[in-house]
Amino acid sequence: MPAAPQVRILKEVDEGVGADALNTLARGAVAGALRCMEEREVLSSAMGNDAPLAALQEREALVKALRSAAAAGLMAPLKALLGRGEEMVVDAKADGGRTALMWAATGGHAAAIAALVAAGAEVEAKDDKGRTALILAACYGHAAAIAALLAAGAEVNAKQNDGMTALMSAAIGGHAAAIAALLEAGAEVEAKDTGGATALMAAAENGHAAAIAALLEAGAEVEA
Repeated sequence: MPAAPQVRILKEVDEGVGADALNTLARGAVAGALRCMEEREVLSSAMGNDAPLAALQEREALVKALRSAAAAGLMAPLKALLGRGEEMVVDAKADGGRTALMWAATGGHAAAIAALVAAGAEVEAKDDKGRTALILAACYGHAAAIAALLAAGAEVNAKQNDGMTALMSAAIGGHAAAIAALLEAGAEVEAKDTGGATALMAAAENGHAAAIAALLEAGAEVEA
């Protein structure tokens, strides 16, 4: 049983930003930190020293730095890299076919998403599993990133290789804010994956009461 201070902290979280929102922020921070740990040039730029980043010349190194900056939502190095014009391949893929935009979506960094889209990033690009940036943002529950991608024209009902949509991904994680944003954008409630499962089934299987309630309110069929 949690100690008294832990109970108090958990209560404050639930009454404030909410546990889901806090967990979402934490996941984004961890994902970005892991990507940047070995990218000293990116970290130096984020701390005000642009010289190491400016010295990068090889395209592969530049693209790797871009993905790392996007994953961590570090705007100073991201803007510096995007400013190098033709040297930079914005939609270059690696790590399972992910682009910088996908990494920004995974980390939940709306400002980075906007900057990448403005630089010409392909919103509907897919990784090796067929996931778009929107699906990845939904998987991690990043409502702000979802809003940024939808504003950039992301297809709300795009499907990955196994037929899952962004709504289904959000339902699996029980991400209520993400579900609400997707439903408002016209996400198809009764869409099914290749196994015939809907978002409601995904939410129910994982025991997410708030997600179930939101989907039922949106008209999800219990007997679908």
